[in-house]
Amino acid sequence: GISSHRLNSSPPPGAVEAVEAVGVAQLIAFGLSTEVVETIFQSRAPSTKKLKWRLFTSWCRDCQLEPVNYPIGTVLEFLQACFSTGLTHSSLKFYVAAISTYHAPLGGLSVGKNPLVTRFLRGVLRLRPPVRPCVPTWDLAVVLEALCRPAFEPLEICDRLLTIKTLLLALTSLKRVGGLQALSVAPSYLDFASGLAKAFLYPQV
Repeated sequence: GISSHRLNSSPPPGAVEAVEAVGVAQLIAFGLSTEVVETIFQSRAPSTKKLKWRLFTSWCRDCQLEPVNYPIGTVLEFLQACFSTGLTHSSLKFYVAAISTYHAPLGGLSVGKNPLVTRFLRGVLRLRPPVRPCVPTWDLAVVLEALCRPAFEPLEICDRLLTIKTLLLALTSLKRVGGLQALSVAPSYLDFASGLAKAFLYPQV
């Protein structure tokens, strides 16, 4: 196999444009009209195409490989090098999609549909599954609105719920210890922004 090469270098000026030109010629040679080829190359924003191809052409240059006329093994070596740097399954899929845009089909299939590429991506997904957040996301405005309703209001109902409400306000206010000491139910010390999206604490004097 090909050893891992630098993935952060930039190709010489015009390298990306040269690769695009070769890619256009290949698609035309494949039997597509110039109008069809132009439409295909508009499937991705220019900035997106250049970002992905800059990295791929640089890697091919370091490996002394042709960035357009390459076998599927070259794509797999590149994906493995990217995977070794820590890229995730979703990032690698994005690279595969970009490469597929420029490369003529191999054996009647695009690079992204090649069986070896799809198996490689499945292997990446098993080796490095997506990391899901341990704590579910929550909406601060919803929490503050709920604190203004029963059973948290009126405050005289239950001391335990009042304690929970105080703790939630302390956590959501992100105040320092000195600011938390000022927490009070008195209107002069505690106020809510419009829409109950934020709580304000005013120090006691």
